[in-house]
Amino acid sequence: MEEISLQDKEDLSFEMFDCSSDFSQNCYASMHTPPPPRSADTSNWTLPSSLRDTAVLGEQKATMPLLIRVRDVRLLAGAAVFVAVLLLLVGIFSEGVPVGCQDSVASLDELNEYNFYSGTAAAMLAKPFEMALAFFVPVLSLVLSPQNSLQNESVGWRALQFFAQGALTALLTGAFSTLNVQQLDPELVPVIVTSDLSSASSSGSTVNSSDLAFSIHPTADTLLRTAILPVYIKTTESACQGRGGWPNIATTYAFFANDWLIDLLPDARETEFSLRTTIGGAGSTNGSVVEGFNATLSANLLLYAMFFSQTLLAWEGLSYLENSSLSQFQEELTSWRGRGNSTTQIEFQVAASTMLRQTLNDQSLRLGLAFDTKATSFNASRVTLSPDIAFDAVTIEIAFDEHAIASKGSASATAASASTSASSSNSSLVYSLSSTTGCGETACLIPPPGNSFAATAILGDTAYTQWNVEPQIQAFAACVFEDNTEYLTEDYLHGAGCTRRSTTSLLVYSFGRRVVADDVTVEASTSTNSSRVVKVTNMQRFHTITLGRLSWRTTDLSSVFNAACGVGNSSACMGLSFFLDNASSKQHLVVGENHLPVDVLGEFDGLYSRWTPLAMVTTPNDMQGDLLFQRNTRSHSGDLDGQCSTSVDVFAAQVEQNHWYMNFGLQESYTAALFLLFQNAVVREERQSVDGSRTLNFAGSSTHVTLEAQIPLLSALISIAGSAFVLIGALCIVIAGRRTKGVIQRDLGVEDIAKVLLVDQRFPRLFLDCTLDDPSDRMRRPLHTFHISALVLQQVEPPNNYNSNDTSIFIQHPPPV
Repeated sequence: MEEISLQDKEDLSFEMFDCSSDFSQNCYASMHTPPPPRSADTSNWTLPSSLRDTAVLGEQKATMPLLIRVRDVRLLAGAAVFVAVLLLLVGIFSEGVPVGCQDSVASLDELNEYNFYSGTAAAMLAKPFEMALAFFVPVLSLVLSPQNSLQNESVGWRALQFFAQGALTALLTGAFSTLNVQQLDPELVPVIVTSDLSSASSSGSTVNSSDLAFSIHPTADTLLRTAILPVYIKTTESACQGRGGWPNIATTYAFFANDWLIDLLPDARETEFSLRTTIGGAGSTNGSVVEGFNATLSANLLLYAMFFSQTLLAWEGLSYLENSSLSQFQEELTSWRGRGNSTTQIEFQVAASTMLRQTLNDQSLRLGLAFDTKATSFNASRVTLSPDIAFDAVTIEIAFDEHAIASKGSASATAASASTSASSSNSSLVYSLSSTTGCGETACLIPPPGNSFAATAILGDTAYTQWNVEPQIQAFAACVFEDNTEYLTEDYLHGAGCTRRSTTSLLVYSFGRRVVADDVTVEASTSTNSSRVVKVTNMQRFHTITLGRLSWRTTDLSSVFNAACGVGNSSACMGLSFFLDNASSKQHLVVGENHLPVDVLGEFDGLYSRWTPLAMVTTPNDMQGDLLFQRNTRSHSGDLDGQCSTSVDVFAAQVEQNHWYMNFGLQESYTAALFLLFQNAVVREERQSVDGSRTLNFAGSSTHVTLEAQIPLLSALISIAGSAFVLIGALCIVIAGRRTKGVIQRDLGVEDIAKVLLVDQRFPRLFLDCTLDDPSDRMRRPLHTFHISALVLQQVEPPNNYNSNDTSIFIQHPPPV
């Protein structure tokens, strides 16, 4: 029910609606000519008695004061839900949401189309948050500044609220405006095909050879340097004035000269264990347990080393049980196998020492090699090259009895322009050389003993002895015997062949040599152009034999690299892989199981197995012997002044620069074996698969491009900061609302109460509890249960301090039905 009374200065009267003069009727409206000006009545308007529970609001303050309370639980819960949903959406889109994928890079038009749809979706997501903030900001301003929120209708205050709400909205929902579709880097869908299991460039099946014209810069320190980095070098002039020509040196390798050889094993690997034993003394382990040591495997490798030396080093009487020490050692090996892994390393050291001492003494007597068995040592070790590849080896370092050699070869030493003598006082052995025939600027060539030139074996058309065997690495096929193991059997000792070749291992034999000395002295000469006498004190020569077993375990490459096998069934993708350590990018070698070069190895034929030369050095016949470099002596004194051999100087320089020597052989053995094993491999770069896993860029792979809707990280951080502000603001509303309770809950003017009742957006009922208190019955009546039933507007000349919105409002409770 409404009643509107307007006063104007014109003398005019008319009826608009005339329902009744009683305010309790459903409707009433009238417009009358205003009476002459009069002073306002200072009393409240008197309402008819038919109005029950009616708030009387007139030209003075209301008789029922308005109370405004903040609904704490609702406000905090609403703020928490608001922030949680916002952060959830921002977090999801910050990580990126795939919206499409294709096989090629998307064009600009395609990206624009995706961004149109993503922008529309972002605007729809931001709208609910904007609407929620429209309720939050007014409540915050109400508790922080109640008087301005309820009574200040100035443009400045309204503008301040507008910009505050806009800034907070931009802070919170700005992340959605930056949502965009971007194109991720192309990803790989890996598929293994036939070309991924074997190199297509393996057409050249011949071995690689090189002579003096081809060598490399000194970057590696093994016999394999020329194979790794073949580079043409120019021959330099020698500073020596002595006689001699330019010796021709050649190297031969059985594996292909692939570019990746330098990255396969750039450095030596640490041994997993090492068990060293000196035949004439106790082992270095002193009885301590060596973890991972396998006595039966090491003993088997020692037997192989002995038998292979019969062919490669011209040893005699090792086959067909002519050597009883080998037969006894083989029997012990058989008994160890029956005991499982219970064999101790001490048992192995004792048995191996006995066998080697008897065998080497026998060879020394047969061939006149003068082995010093007491100083000879052997070492068992294991090197893990990759999770699927391992190298087990035994190394025998044979020392020579230089005193015995000197006493036997003194007559022929003179013919070789050398002499030896032993001092009885300190047992020092001095070996003399002529500088113009036996030395260069950096090394001296120690010839073999004088009585060692008598050939003891024939290899092809060449007669040879152990003294003129060059440093070399040979590969043999591993034999699988009747019991399906690689352990030497008694039948094999009688010359029986093996049942079949092993497809998971191969054997490697290496022979190295070195000579060391305590001191090298160049004696002064009375003549400038005469030869100098070079004296070598306590020279000691060593020959080193290494017999190793390279074993591997093939795996499903499609499973390892999360790829599909496009060759056939999964077994067709079985193979090996090896990470290239020193590559500029992450690369792997990959080779299929059927392309491992096991078939190129020589077949086993009893004790006379044929070998494959992995690495060999061929030197001229007049350069036979051992080079004693200055770095292998404890001290060096004197100067040759150019009085040295040109041929020895050039020979030593070439050997030193190209590392055509091998002192020990373990590292060279497993490196050359690995080169051979992967000679048919292909190089594949590491990439990321579609599912984010590690894979390789196989030849059969395809590209997968993902389009992703994403919010930039900076925008997400700004939204997180805005969310924190909302939570802080909610806490401020609760705390400040309680502290300013007396300020908000006070008698307000009629316009303020009407504003609270009518403008729900500025005074949201969801978060504010507004009541009118009745002092008579001490009851609080919710403001939303009232409605405006009458409105009287009166226009007057406003004074300077008068509010022009002078109104009178009747609010009735409860609303009519």
